[in-house]
Amino acid sequence: MNLYVASIGRGFTHGELLRLLGQFGEVSGALGRLPHPNRTLFGAFVSMPNRAEAYAAIMGLRMQRRDGRRFLVYSVGQHKARPSPPADGDNN
Repeated sequence: MNLYVASIGRGFTHGELLRLLGQFGEVSGALGRLPHPNRTLFGAFVSMPNRAEAYAAIMGLRMQRRDGRRFLVYSVGQHKARPSPPADGDNN
């Protein structure tokens, strides 16, 4: 299951993120920190193969704080590719 962890402070490391989520189960991957629009917070995409562990992480992290900020954790669904609309004049 793919998760997005928001409200990660600037000083939060990749290793800290893995340890934080690892308390709930196996983490199979994490994609770097992405800048948040207010530029003091970051977010990261994380993959957890076990759905029950991922839900435990979502609920557990919502109750935790760091540097006065509560973690925001969301399930990220798989997006299906959509066909492109036909170009003007294309009869297909």
